[in-house]
Amino acid sequence: ACMASWRINALTSSANFSGSFTTNTLRTSNYSVTKFKLENASTESSYNVDGDDIYELGAFKVTTSKPTNVTETRDLNFKTITLYQSGSANLANLKDIYLERNGEEVSSSVDVDGKTITIQLNDTIKDGATATYYVKAKVAYVEKTTDTYQFYTKNTSDLVVDEISSGIRSSALTGFTTLVSNVYQVSGSDLSF
Repeated sequence: ACMASWRINALTSSANFSGSFTTNTLRTSNYSVTKFKLENASTESSYNVDGDDIYELGAFKVTTSKPTNVTETRDLNFKTITLYQSGSANLANLKDIYLERNGEEVSSSVDVDGKTITIQLNDTIKDGATATYYVKAKVAYVEKTTDTYQFYTKNTSDLVVDEISSGIRSSALTGFTTLVSNVYQVSGSDLSF
């Protein structure tokens, strides 16, 4: 096979251009992403652990808040939340941890690392709606007479929430305060022989 190689030493042109032409228009605009509000929805509770029962150990609600000048529907996709445990209980004493909304499990995975729980989900919160979520688990072991669970968030980056229509990450409303749930007390059941 023979390969040809070409080389151009000089190129001249007799074409001249004079006049005006129009390019495509580039428009920029301000876009306000729908925000969310995070609030405590828990109530202080006490339980005596009994077998494989499931217990509520925290609750919070997320409310959508689209900009006032927006008329189209703007749903949010709640993807991740990281909760920190400030109570006395060891999170390793829990099993089958999940997040529930409207009586249904909505979490896809839960990772526990020391005193931190990261919950993955893919849950839609409709435009203008408030969604209430419950942290639920089985208590496998009670270390002290009474163990306590109290979850909190540190900052807005503990939640990953996207606007569905644009795919842009949402943020909390101005004045975000960290979530602090009420205290849940868990005691071991008395055994009699």
